[in-house]
Amino acid sequence: MAREFDGATDRIDFGSGAGVDLSGLGALTTALWIRRDAGSADREYVIQWGSSAHIIWFTATELFGMILGRATAATEQNSNAVPADGVWEAWALTWDGGTNATSIKIFRNGTETGYTGGVNGSGALLATASISLGGRTVDDLRNFDGSLADLGLWNRVLSAGEISGLARGFSPLHYSRGLLYAPSLIRNPICPISGVSGTLDGTTVLAHPRMSYPTRQYRWALPVVGGGGGLSIPIAAYHYFHHLRG
Repeated sequence: MAREFDGATDRIDFGSGAGVDLSGLGALTTALWIRRDAGSADREYVIQWGSSAHIIWFTATELFGMILGRATAATEQNSNAVPADGVWEAWALTWDGGTNATSIKIFRNGTETGYTGGVNGSGALLATASISLGGRTVDDLRNFDGSLADLGLWNRVLSAGEISGLARGFSPLHYSRGLLYAPSLIRNPICPISGVSGTLDGTTVLAHPRMSYPTRQYRWALPVVGGGGGLSIPIAAYHYFHHLRG
């Protein structure tokens, strides 16, 4: 499922202990699906880590960007593309650990965008703890108006093939190496990796594009020669055999 944000007061806040401190990372990738509503504000925050130091955001008509706050000067890269109104799009932003704006790359539906420029940073990355989706924890001045789905955050730069796979509808859970944060947006949102639950401040559950999720493994007592505790089979096969079994 996905979450719809109203652009006014809707947010999902994950408090301290969300398990993602960007100051300790030497590289990262953030990927998610975005569907922007028409009439977006001048600048809307899609994700905010900690204070306003680390954010992903876009303006109404100009660009989509990423800012990594530092003790001296932030590293910022601005794409020349903006999420389209009323259309689900896959976005990914990577950072290779450098201080220059060019250390951040932005991908739209699996293809790297052009850029309108950025700002080179300096100094150590500021520490983070809390995470807010659809706005920032301090106020409701820059809330996101639209829908978000299937967010993932990794402590590495994903390969071109992995970014392409996400754009084709593979869940972040398919790429588990280095995956730090992948909150569920169904019912009470919880990150299965950190175990931290999000606090819903509004938002509405809705369907999102067709996605592929990894199969879960079940132990089920199929007949096994010589006995034993059963076989581990994918969930799809479990439902198939369970149906045959009646």
